[in-house]
Amino acid sequence: MNSLFFKRLVIFVSIIGILLLILFSKTYVSKTLDLTKDNSESLEKVVIVCGNLKQLELKNNNLFFKICDRSVCLDAVIFSISKKEYTTLNSNYLNYEKICLKGKYTIYNSEPELIVYNFEKT
Repeated sequence: MNSLFFKRLVIFVSIIGILLLILFSKTYVSKTLDLTKDNSESLEKVVIVCGNLKQLELKNNNLFFKICDRSVCLDAVIFSISKKEYTTLNSNYLNYEKICLKGKYTIYNSEPELIVYNFEKT
């Protein structure tokens, strides 16, 4: 009797834990960086940066570029970019359209950089 109750309790607690994990992952919203301010508290976190693209350079299937908001720019990279993604971003760059990037805000060669996970045209 106690064994059956314990098994049911473990299953119930596991299901609740999984549901809470799914709920948290779906409702988590990344912080949007303002490039004109100090963002050191966001280092090594997933953030959103919106602006215009500049200086696109494709090297070994990796896209290096800058995302700029007004006159302030941030270096960014997309590793192993697909042709479709590159076409979309290049079109966005040529048409000077605003875009939002989501990625890890980090330091590379003593400078802030965004390692982009995905993007969305605005």
